[in-house]
Amino acid sequence: MNDAVLHITNGDSAVGGLQAAGFTGVFLPIRDALHEGPLQWEDDFLSDHSVRNQYILAEQWAPVDTVAKYTKERRQVLGDLTPYEVIYLWFEHDLYDQLQLLWVLHFLQQQQFDPARVQLIVTDLFLGSAYTDELVELTRFHEQATERHYALASACWQRLTGSDPMAWLPMIDQANELLPFVPAAIERFCQEFPSVDNGLGFTAHQALHLIMDGELPGHVFHQLNQAETAPYLGDTLFFKLLEKLMSGPHPLCHQAAHDGPELDLTQPLMVTELGRRVRSREAHYLDWVKPNLWLGGVHLKPGNIWCYDQAQQTFSRRVS
Repeated sequence: MNDAVLHITNGDSAVGGLQAAGFTGVFLPIRDALHEGPLQWEDDFLSDHSVRNQYILAEQWAPVDTVAKYTKERRQVLGDLTPYEVIYLWFEHDLYDQLQLLWVLHFLQQQQFDPARVQLIVTDLFLGSAYTDELVELTRFHEQATERHYALASACWQRLTGSDPMAWLPMIDQANELLPFVPAAIERFCQEFPSVDNGLGFTAHQALHLIMDGELPGHVFHQLNQAETAPYLGDTLFFKLLEKLMSGPHPLCHQAAHDGPELDLTQPLMVTELGRRVRSREAHYLDWVKPNLWLGGVHLKPGNIWCYDQAQQTFSRRVS
């Protein structure tokens, strides 16, 4: 193994593919869905007590031991960058990967790591399912990072970790050849804010349309990803979203043969009457349920509810 080479990528499946293709060195999968939960400028992603870790544990995305293990690995690899002669950044074009790419570039700038020793391999090829020869071929198109890449990524990260989503909009409008997939990814991120039309984020709205009274959760997830231009959402987080839509005094969907708090993957889903009204935009979800969630640095809660107008590509505050 060449310990002077570091490969950073999105997750374990990509690491397995790169190793199978014959790449050697140190491998670090980021493994964090940054499109959900708080992002803060000063958060230390190498710390066991980071805001991200506390959120992941609170949401029960992973057991305590697993979160501690992954954080320790990240700290061991990134805590001292001096051994690495070159760092390869392998990331896809979707929202999940582009947010990770922005954070990694921002982190490398903070560590004053020479950008001339950073190679970008950013692609619309899904790395986890790519053939070995496709991964090898990608290295022909690697791009050397520059101070401009660092500056742009840090500027984007600063906007995303701020409390005003209006600051996100220039990232959509100002397409840049340095990070060409960022504008579309940020636009997709904006769509997860409550819609001005019915108060649902885009994924939840699409889920209600796809359920069509009688679909199994796994089939809905498959259809949802089929409809995405750049699929980014994993099944675990999607199923948690369905559980939220099923919970509380005003559910939008339910499972007739199952009344437990957790989703039953073997039972079909059905839309409630309120779900039908919200789906058809006859009712606004935020008239019934007040949000308490984080998107980037924006905490959506009563008194601070931002809605997104996809047609106009702008935000507006909701007065409740």
